[in-house]
Amino acid sequence: MKHPRCVALGEIGLDYHYDNSPRDIQQSVFIRQLRLAVQLGKPLTIHTREAEEDTERILKAEVPKSHHVCTVLIPMATTPLTDATRYMSIVLLTLLNLPNAY
Repeated sequence: MKHPRCVALGEIGLDYHYDNSPRDIQQSVFIRQLRLAVQLGKPLTIHTREAEEDTERILKAEVPKSHHVCTVLIPMATTPLTDATRYMSIVLLTLLNLPNAY
């Protein structure tokens, strides 16, 4: 993570769709990853699926408002992320900034 070519941390997040991993473990790992990115000043790329409320709660608790976060996927979201949108950029903006990423 400290290597100069490491420019961000991600894609990280919560995915409750298949429930292959216990939710409490997913949340614990997600929190550790967020704290590492904040500590190192690395932008975040977040994926969340059917875990919007927990994602929003954890982001609010762990990530300063000034930290850059891009949400890559929110497939099948049934409820909008409300206040968490203050943390997020739109995927298109990321693709415009990183034209070789796709």
